[in-house]
Amino acid sequence: KQHAPVGYLLGALILWDVFYRANQAASLSILQEMWVGNTINLFVTPIRSIEIIISTSLFGIIRASIIFIFLSFCAYYLYSFNFFSYPINGALHIINVFLFAWALGLVTASLILLFGEAAESLAWFIPLVVQPFCAVFYPLDSLPLYVKYFSMIFPITHDFESLRGSMAGQEMNYLFFYRSVCLNIIWLILSGLFFVSCLKLVRERGYLTRGARS
Repeated sequence: KQHAPVGYLLGALILWDVFYRANQAASLSILQEMWVGNTINLFVTPIRSIEIIISTSLFGIIRASIIFIFLSFCAYYLYSFNFFSYPINGALHIINVFLFAWALGLVTASLILLFGEAAESLAWFIPLVVQPFCAVFYPLDSLPLYVKYFSMIFPITHDFESLRGSMAGQEMNYLFFYRSVCLNIIWLILSGLFFVSCLKLVRERGYLTRGARS
């Protein structure tokens, strides 16, 4: 059992950083194209929306996996905290964290497409706004009742709750896992549809030319 307060904190920090890095990979991919004025060149090619989503997701997996491995080894050698003590629970919830990161990243990328560089701060702002409602560093029951019900619409809330239970020596709570999976499916479908509709809108209205370099 790794139930010391430092264990809870380290586990939450590692899992949250996985979410944050994967989320930024999805949202910043569009923003970086805007910064270099390459947005119109990207979207006039015969590339499909699903290919954009898959490519940013794969980049997010690579980036977040490197960070996860690095932080896990640092936590082990500096604090004797072994995240890999929970192989099944940890792996399942990391997958769920990835999925929600992509879903939220697609929402952010859609808003950046729609409003241009004026909305670039959303790439950093949205994850930080979501964090207090996801029970990252404290139990869900510690939140006020109305906030608690709102927090339960975010898939990773259930993942953090389940991981805390494992660190306390409890068996994996599959109810939390199934809730997270179902919510992720809903979030991915809605965010994917939102991204496609925003992309269609900006193409029709010529918003892709904003920030283009001559």
